[in-house]
Amino acid sequence: MEIGILDADINHCRDLCALVKKLEFAAVPIHTIERLSEYLSRFDQTAVIMNIDTMAIKNRDIRNLARKHRLTTFLCISENKFHPDFKEAICNHIFAWLKKPIDPDELSFFLNSIKKTQIK
Repeated sequence: MEIGILDADINHCRDLCALVKKLEFAAVPIHTIERLSEYLSRFDQTAVIMNIDTMAIKNRDIRNLARKHRLTTFLCISENKFHPDFKEAICNHIFAWLKKPIDPDELSFFLNSIKKTQIK
């Protein structure tokens, strides 16, 4: 399974891609929302990790992405444990919200859970 990494911070994106690869998943760095749309148009069944802290993304953007790409699983990462602005997206469209720094065991658990559900 390939994981798209949406992160405008190129260094953080590189580090997160390295972590995902260490967990034995392919990782694709994506630095803009436009590139994310291109990426998702090519893949039906994937997962995307979005760095909420570096992207100008809003609740409605996640809702629209999730509705358009129903087979894609979205995870978010942030310095904050909770963003009230993303309440609807967290309840309905985001598979997991991870707090930075990313715990490799927690990320592994979520990615393997996604992999198991996508295999069915």
